[in-house]
Amino acid sequence: MKPVNRRLLVQPYQEKESKNSFIIPEEYQEKTHVSFEVLGAASDCALGLKRGDVVIAHSTDPEVIIFEGRQYHLLLENRVVCVG
Repeated sequence: MKPVNRRLLVQPYQEKESKNSFIIPEEYQEKTHVSFEVLGAASDCALGLKRGDVVIAHSTDPEVIIFEGRQYHLLLENRVVCVG
């Protein structure tokens, strides 16, 4: 699947745990922004992102679609708040 119209094809990013990190129970974590791994970018995206890059966006921004039994997340380029 190839995204178009300034969209990014992303998947939720699984952050690696650090030995020096604090563990906070899920019910106390506020997840307004989350990390996504870029799987593909439309040819008209200006951010220059490539597969494997990590971006941060609001947790409700990606559009979830199902195509041929697979779930995809599409994120508009202008909804990215940080690039990792």
